[in-house]
Amino acid sequence: MNGSTARPVTGADGGTALALPGGAPDSDGAYVRLPREVLGDAADLTVSARMKWSGDGSSWQRIFDLGTDTTKYLFTTPSDNGGVLRTAVTTGGGGAEAQVSGYAALPADQWRTVTVTLDSSARRITTYLDGVPVSSAATGVKARDLLGGSATAAGYIGKSLHPDPLFKGAIDDFTVWHTALTPEQVAGTVGRVPTLQQLSRTSFDVRTTTGAAPSLPAAVRSSFSDGFDRDTPIAWGAVPPEKYAAPGTFTVAGVAAGRAVRATVTVVREGQLEVDLGSDTGAFHGGASGTLYGVYGPDVPTDNLIQGMGLRTVSTKAQDGPQHPAPTRWRWSGHWPTPPTVTCTST
Repeated sequence: MNGSTARPVTGADGGTALALPGGAPDSDGAYVRLPREVLGDAADLTVSARMKWSGDGSSWQRIFDLGTDTTKYLFTTPSDNGGVLRTAVTTGGGGAEAQVSGYAALPADQWRTVTVTLDSSARRITTYLDGVPVSSAATGVKARDLLGGSATAAGYIGKSLHPDPLFKGAIDDFTVWHTALTPEQVAGTVGRVPTLQQLSRTSFDVRTTTGAAPSLPAAVRSSFSDGFDRDTPIAWGAVPPEKYAAPGTFTVAGVAAGRAVRATVTVVREGQLEVDLGSDTGAFHGGASGTLYGVYGPDVPTDNLIQGMGLRTVSTKAQDGPQHPAPTRWRWSGHWPTPPTVTCTST
Protein backbone atom coordinates (compact mmCIF):
# COMPACT_ATOMS: atom_id res chain seq x y z
CA MET A 1 0.00 0.00 0.00
CA ASN A 2 1.28 3.53 -0.88
CA GLY A 3 3.93 1.69 -2.87
CA SER A 4 5.39 4.82 -4.40
CA THR A 5 6.97 5.72 -1.05
CA ALA A 6 8.71 2.35 -0.67
CA ARG A 7 12.04 1.52 -2.27
CA PRO A 8 14.27 -1.53 -2.78
CA VAL A 9 17.47 -1.83 -0.74
CA THR A 10 20.12 -4.51 -0.30
CA GLY A 11 18.96 -7.19 2.11
CA ALA A 12 20.75 -9.17 4.80
CA ASP A 13 22.03 -11.82 2.38
CA GLY A 14 22.70 -9.57 -0.58
CA GLY A 15 19.25 -9.88 -2.12
CA THR A 16 16.57 -7.21 -2.21
CA ALA A 17 14.66 -5.93 0.82
CA LEU A 18 11.73 -3.54 1.06
CA ALA A 19 12.47 -0.20 2.74
CA LEU A 20 9.47 1.46 4.42
CA PRO A 21 9.63 5.21 5.18
CA GLY A 22 7.61 5.34 8.40
CA GLY A 23 5.61 8.40 9.32
CA ALA A 24 2.28 9.24 10.90
CA PRO A 25 -0.51 6.65 10.61
CA ASP A 26 -2.46 8.90 8.24
CA SER A 27 0.56 9.73 6.06
CA ASP A 28 1.34 8.26 2.64
CA GLY A 29 4.04 6.00 4.07
CA ALA A 30 4.17 2.51 2.57
CA TYR A 31 3.15 -0.67 4.37
CA VAL A 32 2.05 -4.20 3.41
CA ARG A 33 -1.55 -5.40 3.65
CA LEU A 34 -1.89 -9.15 4.36
CA PRO A 35 -4.69 -11.39 3.03
CA ARG A 36 -7.05 -13.31 5.34
CA GLU A 37 -5.30 -16.57 4.47
CA VAL A 38 -2.30 -15.50 6.57
CA LEU A 39 -4.40 -16.43 9.61
CA GLY A 40 -7.15 -18.52 8.04
CA ASP A 41 -8.51 -21.20 10.35
CA ALA A 42 -5.21 -21.92 12.10
CA ALA A 43 -5.00 -22.58 15.82
CA ASP A 44 -1.21 -22.31 16.16
CA LEU A 45 0.99 -19.74 14.49
CA THR A 46 4.61 -18.78 13.94
CA VAL A 47 5.44 -15.37 12.49
CA SER A 48 9.03 -14.50 11.62
CA ALA A 49 10.46 -11.27 10.18
CA ARG A 50 14.05 -10.44 9.27
CA MET A 51 14.31 -6.68 9.33
CA LYS A 52 16.47 -3.65 10.03
CA TRP A 53 14.71 -1.08 12.21
CA SER A 54 15.80 2.54 11.92
CA GLY A 55 15.45 3.20 15.64
CA ASP A 56 14.05 6.67 14.93
CA GLY A 57 12.53 6.91 18.42
CA SER A 58 8.81 6.78 17.60
CA SER A 59 7.32 4.22 19.97
CA TRP A 60 4.65 1.66 19.04
CA GLN A 61 5.75 1.17 15.43
CA ARG A 62 4.73 -2.29 14.23
CA ILE A 63 6.94 -4.94 12.72
CA PHE A 64 3.60 -6.67 12.11
CA ASP A 65 0.07 -6.40 13.44
CA LEU A 66 -2.23 -9.34 12.71
CA GLY A 67 -5.95 -9.42 13.46
CA THR A 68 -9.18 -7.57 12.88
CA ASP A 69 -9.25 -4.33 14.87
CA THR A 70 -8.23 -2.78 18.20
CA THR A 71 -9.97 -5.59 20.08
CA LYS A 72 -8.51 -8.65 18.32
CA TYR A 73 -4.83 -8.55 17.41
CA LEU A 74 -1.32 -9.98 17.68
CA PHE A 75 1.51 -7.50 17.23
CA THR A 76 5.21 -6.98 17.83
CA THR A 77 6.70 -3.52 18.24
CA PRO A 78 10.46 -2.81 18.29
CA SER A 79 9.93 -0.29 21.11
CA ASP A 80 6.88 0.44 23.26
CA ASN A 81 6.45 3.52 25.43
CA GLY A 82 8.75 1.90 27.98
CA GLY A 83 11.49 1.51 25.38
CA VAL A 84 11.43 -2.29 25.15
CA LEU A 85 10.66 -4.90 22.49
CA ARG A 86 7.10 -6.07 23.08
CA THR A 87 4.65 -8.63 21.72
CA ALA A 88 0.98 -8.62 22.70
CA VAL A 89 -2.01 -10.80 21.83
CA THR A 90 -5.65 -10.35 22.82
CA THR A 91 -9.24 -10.93 21.79
CA GLY A 92 -10.58 -8.56 24.46
CA GLY A 93 -8.78 -5.29 23.80
CA GLY A 94 -5.81 -3.71 25.53
CA GLY A 95 -6.95 -4.58 29.05
CA ALA A 96 -6.89 -8.31 28.29
CA GLU A 97 -3.50 -8.52 26.56
CA ALA A 98 -0.99 -11.29 27.15
CA GLN A 99 2.29 -9.39 26.92
CA VAL A 100 5.83 -10.55 26.28
CA SER A 101 8.41 -7.83 26.94
CA GLY A 102 12.15 -7.71 26.49
CA TYR A 103 14.65 -5.79 28.60
CA ALA A 104 15.50 -3.26 25.87
CA ALA A 105 14.33 -2.01 22.51
CA LEU A 106 15.13 -3.97 19.36
CA PRO A 107 18.72 -3.07 18.37
CA ALA A 108 18.59 -0.46 15.59
CA ASP A 109 20.37 -0.36 12.24
CA GLN A 110 21.13 -4.10 12.37
CA TRP A 111 19.63 -7.02 10.50
CA ARG A 112 17.80 -8.99 13.19
CA THR A 113 15.19 -11.76 13.09
CA VAL A 114 12.15 -11.51 15.36
CA THR A 115 9.99 -14.64 15.63
CA VAL A 116 6.76 -15.10 17.57
CA THR A 117 5.12 -18.47 18.27
CA LEU A 118 1.51 -18.91 19.41
CA ASP A 119 1.17 -22.42 20.83
CA SER A 120 -2.43 -23.36 21.71
CA SER A 121 -1.42 -26.70 23.27
CA ALA A 122 1.11 -25.13 25.63
CA ARG A 123 -1.10 -22.04 25.97
CA ARG A 124 1.97 -19.83 25.54
CA ILE A 125 3.11 -16.98 23.34
CA THR A 126 6.88 -16.62 22.96
CA THR A 127 9.06 -13.97 21.37
CA TYR A 128 12.46 -14.93 19.93
CA LEU A 129 15.30 -12.67 18.82
CA ASP A 130 17.73 -14.26 16.37
CA GLY A 131 16.54 -17.74 17.27
CA VAL A 132 16.77 -17.43 21.08
CA PRO A 133 13.68 -16.93 23.29
CA VAL A 134 13.40 -13.47 24.82
CA SER A 135 10.49 -14.31 27.11
CA SER A 136 7.00 -15.83 27.05
CA ALA A 137 3.54 -15.43 28.57
CA ALA A 138 0.44 -17.53 29.12
CA THR A 139 -2.52 -17.14 26.73
CA GLY A 140 -5.50 -19.14 25.57
CA VAL A 141 -5.86 -17.24 22.29
CA LYS A 142 -5.81 -19.22 19.04
CA ALA A 143 -4.76 -17.69 15.72
CA ARG A 144 -8.24 -18.02 14.21
CA ASP A 145 -9.71 -16.12 17.18
CA LEU A 146 -7.99 -12.98 15.89
CA LEU A 147 -9.93 -12.90 12.63
CA GLY A 148 -13.48 -11.59 12.81
CA GLY A 149 -16.06 -12.47 10.16
CA SER A 150 -16.08 -8.91 8.84
CA ALA A 151 -12.30 -8.71 8.41
CA THR A 152 -11.22 -8.25 4.80
CA ALA A 153 -7.52 -8.68 5.64
CA ALA A 154 -5.37 -10.41 8.24
CA GLY A 155 -3.50 -7.27 9.24
CA TYR A 156 -0.29 -5.57 8.16
CA ILE A 157 3.46 -5.53 7.96
CA GLY A 158 4.73 -2.13 9.07
CA LYS A 159 1.36 -0.72 10.12
CA SER A 160 -0.73 -0.85 13.29
CA LEU A 161 -4.41 -1.58 13.73
CA HIS A 162 -4.23 1.29 16.24
CA PRO A 163 -3.38 4.89 15.20
CA ASP A 164 0.34 4.34 15.83
CA PRO A 165 3.34 5.45 13.73
CA LEU A 166 4.26 3.43 10.64
CA PHE A 167 7.34 1.22 10.73
CA LYS A 168 10.53 2.88 9.52
CA GLY A 169 13.10 0.38 8.33
CA ALA A 170 13.64 -2.47 5.90
CA ILE A 171 11.90 -5.86 5.71
CA ASP A 172 14.01 -8.58 4.10
CA ASP A 173 11.92 -11.67 4.82
CA PHE A 174 8.48 -12.33 6.31
CA THR A 175 7.26 -15.90 6.92
CA VAL A 176 4.14 -17.37 8.52
CA TRP A 177 3.62 -21.01 9.54
CA HIS A 178 0.28 -22.43 10.69
CA THR A 179 2.07 -24.29 13.45
CA ALA A 180 4.09 -23.36 16.52
CA LEU A 181 7.73 -24.08 15.72
CA THR A 182 9.80 -25.68 18.47
CA PRO A 183 12.74 -23.74 19.95
CA GLU A 184 15.10 -25.91 17.92
CA GLN A 185 13.19 -25.19 14.71
CA VAL A 186 13.19 -21.44 15.40
CA ALA A 187 16.93 -21.52 16.00
CA GLY A 188 17.33 -23.33 12.68
CA THR A 189 15.80 -20.40 10.78
CA VAL A 190 18.77 -18.13 11.54
CA GLY A 191 22.41 -18.58 10.61
CA ARG A 192 24.04 -18.09 14.01
CA VAL A 193 22.31 -17.86 17.38
CA PRO A 194 23.60 -15.73 20.28
CA THR A 195 25.11 -17.67 23.18
CA LEU A 196 24.36 -17.28 26.86
CA GLN A 197 27.10 -15.49 28.79
CA GLN A 198 25.91 -15.17 32.37
CA LEU A 199 22.85 -15.53 34.60
CA SER A 200 22.01 -12.33 36.45
CA ARG A 201 21.61 -14.33 39.67
CA THR A 202 21.82 -17.91 40.88
CA SER A 203 20.01 -17.66 44.23
CA PHE A 204 16.48 -16.57 45.07
CA ASP A 205 14.55 -15.87 48.29
CA VAL A 206 10.95 -17.07 48.28
CA ARG A 207 8.25 -16.87 50.98
CA THR A 208 5.10 -18.93 51.34
CA THR A 209 2.56 -19.82 54.01
CA THR A 210 2.05 -23.22 55.60
CA GLY A 211 0.27 -25.61 53.28
CA ALA A 212 0.83 -23.48 50.17
CA ALA A 213 3.35 -24.65 47.57
CA PRO A 214 6.01 -21.98 46.98
CA SER A 215 5.85 -19.99 43.75
CA LEU A 216 9.34 -20.41 42.32
CA PRO A 217 10.61 -18.08 39.57
CA ALA A 218 10.05 -19.53 36.11
CA ALA A 219 13.04 -17.80 34.53
CA VAL A 220 16.10 -15.69 35.28
CA ARG A 221 17.38 -12.69 33.35
CA SER A 222 20.55 -13.56 31.45
CA SER A 223 23.11 -11.77 29.30
CA PHE A 224 23.90 -13.03 25.79
CA SER A 225 26.74 -12.61 23.34
CA ASP A 226 24.77 -10.14 21.19
CA GLY A 227 24.32 -7.73 24.11
CA PHE A 228 20.55 -8.30 24.38
CA ASP A 229 19.33 -9.75 27.71
CA ARG A 230 16.75 -12.53 27.68
CA ASP A 231 14.89 -14.74 30.15
CA THR A 232 16.39 -18.19 30.67
CA PRO A 233 13.86 -20.81 31.90
CA ILE A 234 14.55 -22.56 35.21
CA ALA A 235 13.77 -26.23 35.83
CA TRP A 236 13.23 -26.77 39.56
CA GLY A 237 13.39 -29.99 41.51
CA ALA A 238 10.25 -31.43 43.07
CA VAL A 239 9.07 -29.89 46.36
CA PRO A 240 7.35 -32.45 48.63
CA PRO A 241 4.30 -31.05 50.51
CA GLU A 242 5.87 -31.88 53.87
CA LYS A 243 8.54 -29.25 53.16
CA TYR A 244 5.99 -26.44 53.49
CA ALA A 245 3.59 -28.11 55.94
CA ALA A 246 5.03 -26.21 58.91
CA PRO A 247 6.97 -22.96 59.47
CA GLY A 248 10.66 -23.20 58.66
CA THR A 249 13.21 -22.79 55.90
CA PHE A 250 14.37 -25.14 53.15
CA THR A 251 16.18 -24.94 49.81
CA VAL A 252 15.19 -26.08 46.33
CA ALA A 253 17.76 -26.84 43.62
CA GLY A 254 17.19 -25.89 40.00
CA VAL A 255 18.96 -25.69 36.65
CA ALA A 256 18.97 -22.84 34.12
CA ALA A 257 20.72 -23.56 30.81
CA GLY A 258 22.80 -26.22 32.50
CA ARG A 259 23.81 -23.94 35.38
CA ALA A 260 22.88 -24.60 39.00
CA VAL A 261 20.51 -22.20 40.77
CA ARG A 262 19.00 -22.34 44.25
CA ALA A 263 15.89 -20.99 45.99
CA THR A 264 15.71 -20.51 49.75
CA VAL A 265 12.09 -20.86 50.80
CA THR A 266 10.81 -19.43 54.08
CA VAL A 267 7.51 -20.88 55.32
CA VAL A 268 5.46 -18.81 57.75
CA ARG A 269 2.12 -19.42 59.41
CA GLU A 270 -0.70 -17.44 57.80
CA GLY A 271 -1.48 -14.34 59.86
CA GLN A 272 1.94 -14.36 61.49
CA LEU A 273 4.50 -11.61 61.03
CA GLU A 274 8.11 -12.24 61.98
CA VAL A 275 10.56 -9.35 62.30
CA ASP A 276 14.22 -10.07 63.02
CA LEU A 277 15.57 -6.84 64.50
CA GLY A 278 19.04 -8.33 64.52
CA SER A 279 19.31 -8.69 60.75
CA ASP A 280 21.73 -6.39 58.93
CA THR A 281 19.99 -4.08 56.47
CA GLY A 282 23.10 -2.18 55.39
CA ALA A 283 25.28 0.67 56.57
CA PHE A 284 23.87 2.99 59.25
CA HIS A 285 23.30 6.61 58.20
CA GLY A 286 23.18 9.14 61.04
CA GLY A 287 20.16 11.30 61.70
CA ALA A 288 17.58 8.58 61.15
CA SER A 289 14.47 8.52 63.29
CA GLY A 290 11.40 6.35 63.52
CA THR A 291 8.01 6.07 65.15
CA LEU A 292 6.20 3.10 66.68
CA TYR A 293 2.50 3.06 67.54
CA GLY A 294 1.18 0.74 70.22
CA VAL A 295 -1.99 0.04 72.16
CA TYR A 296 -2.78 1.99 75.28
CA GLY A 297 -3.18 0.13 78.53
CA PRO A 298 -1.52 -1.06 81.73
CA ASP A 299 1.99 -2.52 81.20
CA VAL A 300 1.75 -1.91 77.42
CA PRO A 301 4.45 -1.52 76.33
CA THR A 302 6.44 -3.33 78.99
CA ASP A 303 9.54 -1.77 80.53
CA ASN A 304 11.62 -4.66 79.18
CA LEU A 305 10.53 -3.89 75.65
CA ILE A 306 11.36 -0.20 75.96
CA GLN A 307 14.75 -0.88 77.57
CA GLY A 308 15.62 -3.52 75.00
CA MET A 309 15.01 -1.05 72.19
CA GLY A 310 17.27 1.56 73.75
CA LEU A 311 14.69 4.33 73.25
CA ARG A 312 15.96 7.84 73.78
CA THR A 313 12.65 9.68 73.97
CA VAL A 314 9.16 8.50 74.81
CA SER A 315 5.96 10.49 74.39
CA THR A 316 2.33 9.60 74.93
CA LYS A 317 -0.51 11.22 73.06
CA ALA A 318 -3.55 12.41 74.92
CA GLN A 319 -6.38 9.99 75.48
CA ASP A 320 -8.65 9.94 72.36
CA GLY A 321 -6.18 12.13 70.47
CA PRO A 322 -7.02 13.55 67.04
CA GLN A 323 -5.30 10.86 64.93
CA HIS A 324 -5.91 7.58 66.73
CA PRO A 325 -7.93 6.56 69.78
CA ALA A 326 -5.76 6.01 72.83
CA PRO A 327 -2.38 5.37 71.16
CA THR A 328 1.03 5.34 72.70
CA ARG A 329 3.87 6.67 70.58
CA TRP A 330 7.59 6.06 70.98
CA ARG A 331 10.40 7.73 69.11
CA TRP A 332 13.98 6.59 68.71
CA SER A 333 17.09 7.58 66.81
CA GLY A 334 20.60 6.23 66.49
CA HIS A 335 21.88 2.66 66.61
CA TRP A 336 19.84 -0.28 67.78
CA PRO A 337 21.48 -2.40 70.48
CA THR A 338 21.74 -6.10 69.76
CA PRO A 339 18.02 -6.93 69.71
CA PRO A 340 15.99 -10.08 70.11
CA THR A 341 13.83 -11.61 67.40
CA VAL A 342 10.26 -10.32 67.72
CA THR A 343 7.32 -12.42 66.62
CA CYS A 344 3.93 -10.73 66.15
CA THR A 345 0.92 -12.98 65.71
CA SER A 346 -2.48 -11.58 64.73
CA THR A 347 -5.45 -12.70 66.81
